[in-house]
Amino acid sequence: MKTESLLDIILKIAYDMLVSGSEVGRVEQRIENMCQAYGMEEVEVFIITSSIIVSVKDKEGRFFTQTRRIKEYKTDFYRIELLESLVSHIEQHTPDIQEIGTRRKEIEALVEQEHSWKNIFYEYLLFCTVSMIFTLFFNGNFLEGFVSFICGFFIKISMNFLEGVVKNRFVINLIASAVGAFSAWCFYKIGVPISVDKVNIGNIMLLIPGLATVNAFKDLISGETITGLLRLADALIQASAVAFGFAMVILALGV
Repeated sequence: MKTESLLDIILKIAYDMLVSGSEVGRVEQRIENMCQAYGMEEVEVFIITSSIIVSVKDKEGRFFTQTRRIKEYKTDFYRIELLESLVSHIEQHTPDIQEIGTRRKEIEALVEQEHSWKNIFYEYLLFCTVSMIFTLFFNGNFLEGFVSFICGFFIKISMNFLEGVVKNRFVINLIASAVGAFSAWCFYKIGVPISVDKVNIGNIMLLIPGLATVNAFKDLISGETITGLLRLADALIQASAVAFGFAMVILALGV
């Protein structure tokens, strides 16, 4: 089994885990375990939010280094669960590269099936419901909660559209938040008796990078200082995009 090919498939699995939301320390440990399972004598792994670097020494004393550039993240816990199962299988049974590649394709097929139209419908429903619940939580009435539900739908549509056109998350959050604020303003202007602030506070909670902030502090606590600071900086930038998007519409329309 060629070390280059083996290292390549291991990095692909690690890349999939990281972009799906797995912790940096966890991915580093999994890379080390997989490499050691195949008899690699020395394994050095360095991961930050934008790249993975792995250097190994095989049984014959040869050194190999490979890197992967990370440009975007999309949290998917179902995908992480399947990949963790694959990694455990690799560590215990050391299958050949062809089998690992086949199992990776099966995982992607399962993930694609999970993201079918039926599940997308539930995703939209959950997204809108969360917006409505937060509006009610912050003392909004049922009409404001219903309007927030509809505005959440518009935010989700705009995000899904922008993700296929724009890769910059700052721009996506900026425009999506502006769409949410503008939707609430439209309901207000047509005479619906609502408080725009109550509707917006439910909508804004959809875009706050809470998970990214939690992961940043988890990395900092676990000793991954560089990664933690990078994640925290990214979370703050995304939060500022959300705030600016809402503020831009509110100031422009005077609501």
